[in-house]
Amino acid sequence: MEAYNRRDLEAVVATWHPEFEYRRDPKWVAAGLVEPCYRGFAGYRRYVATADEVWGGANYLKLLEVFDLGERLVMLAEGSMRDRPAASRSPKPMRPSTPGRMAG
Repeated sequence: MEAYNRRDLEAVVATWHPEFEYRRDPKWVAAGLVEPCYRGFAGYRRYVATADEVWGGANYLKLLEVFDLGERLVMLAEGSMRDRPAASRSPKPMRPSTPGRMAG
């Protein structure tokens, strides 16, 4: 979580499978904020860039619980985010992106 909060994405994905999927909340997808699924490291970087564009980089996670399922870990986290003022947003349209779960 600390690596994500400081945007050290190389550290975030260092132990992840190269073909992992990062899935976001369907409500975020329906709102056009994110894509339904981001695949691999490049996809995850695209998700973080999209989230930072929407929330101005003010998107932080706090780890609540970790579940060890043997070959997989599930992390439950609480996020805090704040929308950027409209005047500071990019005038270009956003590509849909997604909030998420990790699978794979």
